[in-house]
Amino acid sequence: MKALKTILFASFIHTSLAAAASVSEQLQRSFIWSADTVQTVVFRKTIHLDRIPVRAEAFVFADSYYALYINGKYVLLGPSRFDPGWPEYDRIDIQPYLAAGDNLFAFLVYGGISNGMRMAHAPGLTFLLQFDDQTYDSNALVRCSGKTRFKQAQSKWEGFIETVDAQRDPGDPLAPAFDDSQWPYARSLPGGQWGSLHERSIPLLSEKEVQAELSCALPSRCKRIHAFFDRNVLLTVEMVVEAAAGITIRIHDFTYITQAGRQTVRMHDSFGIADAELVIEATDSLIFHSVRFFNRTYPLIRLARFSCDDTVLTRLWDQSIYTMEQVTEDGYQDCVWERAEWMGDAATLEWPLTRIAFSGPDSLYSDPRLIRKMIRDISQSADSSGRLKAHHPSDRYDIHWYIEDYACLWVQALRDYYQISGDQTFVQEMWPALTGQMQWFLDHRTASGLVRAREFVIIDNPICYTVCEGATLNAFVYRALLDAALLARCIKDKRRGSLYQQAANDLYRSFNSLVWNPQQQTYNGSTEHPPTWHSALIPLDRGIVPKERRPLVLQGLLDYYQQASQALFTYTHFWLLKLLFSMDTALWDDRTLELIKLRWQKMTARENKGYTVGESFSNERAFHNFGAVPAYFLSRNVLGVDVEWPLKKNGILIKPQLGKLKRAEGVVVTEHGPVTVEWRQEPEFQRWSFLVDLPLKTNATVALPAGSTPSRLLVDGRAVRFRCKNGRAVFSVNGGIHRGWLELKGERVK
Repeated sequence: MKALKTILFASFIHTSLAAAASVSEQLQRSFIWSADTVQTVVFRKTIHLDRIPVRAEAFVFADSYYALYINGKYVLLGPSRFDPGWPEYDRIDIQPYLAAGDNLFAFLVYGGISNGMRMAHAPGLTFLLQFDDQTYDSNALVRCSGKTRFKQAQSKWEGFIETVDAQRDPGDPLAPAFDDSQWPYARSLPGGQWGSLHERSIPLLSEKEVQAELSCALPSRCKRIHAFFDRNVLLTVEMVVEAAAGITIRIHDFTYITQAGRQTVRMHDSFGIADAELVIEATDSLIFHSVRFFNRTYPLIRLARFSCDDTVLTRLWDQSIYTMEQVTEDGYQDCVWERAEWMGDAATLEWPLTRIAFSGPDSLYSDPRLIRKMIRDISQSADSSGRLKAHHPSDRYDIHWYIEDYACLWVQALRDYYQISGDQTFVQEMWPALTGQMQWFLDHRTASGLVRAREFVIIDNPICYTVCEGATLNAFVYRALLDAALLARCIKDKRRGSLYQQAANDLYRSFNSLVWNPQQQTYNGSTEHPPTWHSALIPLDRGIVPKERRPLVLQGLLDYYQQASQALFTYTHFWLLKLLFSMDTALWDDRTLELIKLRWQKMTARENKGYTVGESFSNERAFHNFGAVPAYFLSRNVLGVDVEWPLKKNGILIKPQLGKLKRAEGVVVTEHGPVTVEWRQEPEFQRWSFLVDLPLKTNATVALPAGSTPSRLLVDGRAVRFRCKNGRAVFSVNGGIHRGWLELKGERVK
């Protein structure tokens, strides 16, 4: 397995820079489309190979979607979501699909789609096929037709609506036996309609078959099949049926009209199911020979584990991690109902949680490629005023197209990514987008020195969407200014570094002068609105509260944390739970765990047969990343594993917070590798027992709760010196497996 600190991102690209540039240039000048004004086209190219090549690759890009079939076999749906200004082509190993003799390469391309992942744009296809020393591109006499069974796809927010009428063709146009001799050749398109093509920056998605219990044994003649899964899942479906002509089959938003005989039916988009059940319906009876289900997601490899003596928390952690696996495709998506990349979701929860739970498919711990791609995706959305969209790529311009908080969280994500990767080149690439957004904030300062724009956080904020000099808005901007100043110093832009630091200092003074409510000893919602839970919680988190005021603001929240929880959304609980765990006492650790169980009780109930967690505490349509908030804290705080900054120190920090739990164990992933911990509170022996398994060449600072003064620490059978700090016994260990005990109150280990 690979630790991030030892790898340059260039090593993730299989081609050399020169070779990649050559491929990109050839693809750029090889765009094709049908001469007809249609948005859905099938392209076919037959290539004769004397033998199966040792190495064979396809480089493909299409706008909006393409499905590649080789010799009638489905290969891939692509490309990854993109802004037309920064398209990325796929690189595919096609050697397993080839045969000696004629080989058919068929591309089904759906153009003109506008949804939460694509932008309306001119359609086009470009490809390059390489077989050992032979090369073919899409300019090489490719047949095409826009008058096949595949009708124009209809856009919908979470994907596209696909309709296939097999009666329109004499056979399957994606199959080798189909006669395309009457089809015209594709015409060339100017590649300048798209930005420069780049090699795909994330791995190809994984497509795994998913098992389901069917309402009838196959083969079976029927009109309806119920498929029952053990949990909710993101699906695409493939079937083999035998039918008379003209029978309509519907699966979710997919419609297929049969031709006479045996035929393969495959949908190309994915969709999510609720309540772990799917219905496949036909207008008349037909024979279902096979029905197969596939789950297409980012190829995360789950390395993390969590279990404790509370079965509710153990189940909730697994539900949350599973939900995160399902909503992570070619972007950090909010949910299966929208499948859009929202910056706030990714920066606050999705990236932090996937960092500590997964590796990438090439054994890259805490794989950062999705967040890197998302940061770039959002940067492409900058408008003439400098604003960055809250989600992108998409053509959505409603009330949520721009969210001030999320623009600040984009800056935070860039800072976090830089601190993990040290990738200065990427920061330089993002710098125009960052400076444009920061200038927008600076331009929206009023004479008071505060930024006037919209409040948000999320819809639980009483003044959400209100244009004002808001507390949460200015707290977010303050932190963004500090992050921008740090990044400026990293790339040696001293002028802007000083500018952003000074602006942050000025905002700090204005905020604490004008938003402070001396009567209630907390912050107002804005200069025009009374205090809210958010106007205390977010400033505390963003670091804009002076040291002398923190106890006052904090106490106001702690006195009413349960009432605050009742008023807050799942998303906002990320900040509340972070605050409560920061108290770092056994009492507050236990209260926080009990609060999680109380608020998430409907999601953890056995009646939740879909298993996934959701956006709402009511658990309606529960399939959203927001519901996964507890998993982050169960791994990060209860198991207690974090990394030491900067990463080059190879340091790991371990500080478990079990509350009244007697046992907690699991694995937390770090950029250095996975860390295994086992914790036992043994009051009958007045001791903590533990196991810590660290990656080699790392070192860890371990801080165990000590309560009263501990008397002795044994590690690997030997007494070890420790120091007491903030109620914890602190000691150090190097890489490897260590077992030990911490004796309390002078009792001897038995």
